[in-house]
Amino acid sequence: MNLYQEIYAACKDKNSDLLNAMVNRQIELLIQTSLSFNKKLLDAPKPASLHWTAAAQLAYEGDEESLDFLKQYDIEHSQIFRGYAKQKNYAKIAKRSDAELKDWIACGFAEAGDHESVEFYRTHYKSNPSLIACGYVEGGYHSEAEAYIALHHVSPSLLARNHARKGNDEWVKHYENNYANHIFLPHIILGALEGNNFMLAAQYYAKQKISMPELVKLYKQAHPDTSGEEVKEFEELIQRFAHQEHSSKFFHKKTDKKQEVASFHNPSII
Repeated sequence: MNLYQEIYAACKDKNSDLLNAMVNRQIELLIQTSLSFNKKLLDAPKPASLHWTAAAQLAYEGDEESLDFLKQYDIEHSQIFRGYAKQKNYAKIAKRSDAELKDWIACGFAEAGDHESVEFYRTHYKSNPSLIACGYVEGGYHSEAEAYIALHHVSPSLLARNHARKGNDEWVKHYENNYANHIFLPHIILGALEGNNFMLAAQYYAKQKISMPELVKLYKQAHPDTSGEEVKEFEELIQRFAHQEHSSKFFHKKTDKKQEVASFHNPSII
């Protein structure tokens, strides 16, 4: 269970002690991640600066009781409204007109396949095309997502990363084959590691497209709360998978670690 899933479970159980622990841990991870990968995040190392996966999932489920329980922690409201948009809860969305919510609302509508609402937000509120395209990937509307490359100059590498995270390996290959000059391989591998798609990451390692030290660095970026023992287990796992390169049955076996809540992980934007 990852951190987002633990927060989600704590809300469902109304477990204040556990949720407090998760909040403190998330703040600590935010600072660690900032120091290692993104200095800009240090500007706001507090819960309100985070995109809470649990909030989006609870809003999508319409679980207002659990959502109210989570709201006491000054959560990032953009994710709540992303969840409302995916639920097509227009009444909830109409109550807020904050400019900062528009991008994530459009993303939620894209996840729901509500193309009319997506276009309304994109044209009237200038919602971020990259977030919209990522929403389409999240929702399984892959052709719509790809169309945004030509129509709105969305990065193919960004979408390939999200496909890798979702386990859409065939679409990853599609992007590699058709947008080769616009693909940054570490993006794809990072996406694979974010989604526990270790089989795909191992294939790149087996083909000598990335070294183990580079792979471990990306793994730590995808899972900043990982322990040294877990890193060692990850290295052994990749080595074992890589040795099975010629076994297609083995390589196409999907990890069972992916869960419904994990699919609500925020679209990865570089």
